[in-house]
Amino acid sequence: MTSGAIHAVDIDGSHLRFVTDGGELRVVQSGPYKSNIIVNQHRYRFKGNTPLGSYNWDWLFTPTGKQIKLYKKID
Repeated sequence: MTSGAIHAVDIDGSHLRFVTDGGELRVVQSGPYKSNIIVNQHRYRFKGNTPLGSYNWDWLFTPTGKQIKLYKKID
């Protein structure tokens, strides 16, 4: 399986760092979560050890990769 990754880099090209898993991102432009990022992630659903499938939802993260909350379920 292949997984996407979100990385950050300083404007001068230094300090490349991993932020979180994800395939797409958007930067929040205004409001209480301004400058945080919305990341689309592929996740798996389990009941105990039994896989129940997967989903791709948008999650809100800080720029350092700390998950804040679910942003939007995408069906």
